[in-house]
Amino acid sequence: MGQALSRCIRATLEALPDKGRETGLVIAALNGDAYRAQDWGTALARVRDLNLGESRQWYPAQSFGEVGAATGLVGLCMAIRAFARGYAATRGVLVWTAGDDGSRGAFYVRAPNRQSFEDGRK
Repeated sequence: MGQALSRCIRATLEALPDKGRETGLVIAALNGDAYRAQDWGTALARVRDLNLGESRQWYPAQSFGEVGAATGLVGLCMAIRAFARGYAATRGVLVWTAGDDGSRGAFYVRAPNRQSFEDGRK
């Protein structure tokens, strides 16, 4: 419980130059299944040194219903839209996914540099 997910999250964040310190939002693959909630809670305890418990959390299933294997892609779209619309309130978003087969994954989305984003519009 929580081992594979915490390893994915730790590996994702530790690969970043800032070690994920700018993570203010976690988009999580929680969908009402008790085992996913227990996995997430246990993973949070295992990575408590990364301070993810202080980050806001969004759940694609809460907004769109169960999206299954598309959860990671939906999480990516949610992060990009939140950056574009200005309501992400953070520069970094961690997205994690969980398969019914026990597979776990995580990736990180960083807000674009606003200046280069605006320069690209010209």
